[in-house]
Amino acid sequence: MHSLLPTRRDCVVGLVVGVLVWTVTEAGRSGFQWYLQPKAGLVWDDSGKAIEAKDAFEIEKELRSRIRLKNDVRRLETAEANLTIGEVARGRFGFVFSGYLKLYSSWLPFMPYHISKCAIEPRGSNFEIHIRKDGVVYIVGFSGSETARELRRPDFEPRRMVLYDRRWDEAPEILAVPHSRVQILRARSIDLGPFVGSAEALDSYVR
Repeated sequence: MHSLLPTRRDCVVGLVVGVLVWTVTEAGRSGFQWYLQPKAGLVWDDSGKAIEAKDAFEIEKELRSRIRLKNDVRRLETAEANLTIGEVARGRFGFVFSGYLKLYSSWLPFMPYHISKCAIEPRGSNFEIHIRKDGVVYIVGFSGSETARELRRPDFEPRRMVLYDRRWDEAPEILAVPHSRVQILRARSIDLGPFVGSAEALDSYVR
């Protein structure tokens, strides 16, 4: 006589199916296909040398303007403040505290700390976030020239990198890195020296 009680295999299969249904349902509710996005490429602008005659502030401002144009995004409206990344319209950019980027790092849409549930503001002093019209979320920051060159290679190997929220001598290159390809290991503040100030840094692993 066969037992009518479910076997261990039946329980495991049921659990897996339940998780998949939950994931698809939550993704549909948010309107974003975060984990189904194709592998997004890096976006960069290496034209800093063409504007070296300007002061440091103007150089960074110009680089940010160019990469915003490349990603076709515009700043969040004041009325969109206090929304989450998953709630704002696509084609926008805003700012997120570095600590939040470390916290909201889950790749599963139904998890409480998925990037779509992270608060984003129209202005700020931390990392710029682009939500492109295709739904891909990018972290914008600055890196060293050697790191930028390696990441631009179409066949680059996964590697560790440090992404800074502002441009400085050791991080002159601007990059927009897909959030889905970054594992943030640590968020920290660093002192850049006298008369320079500080910067936020994300110790990361890019794949």
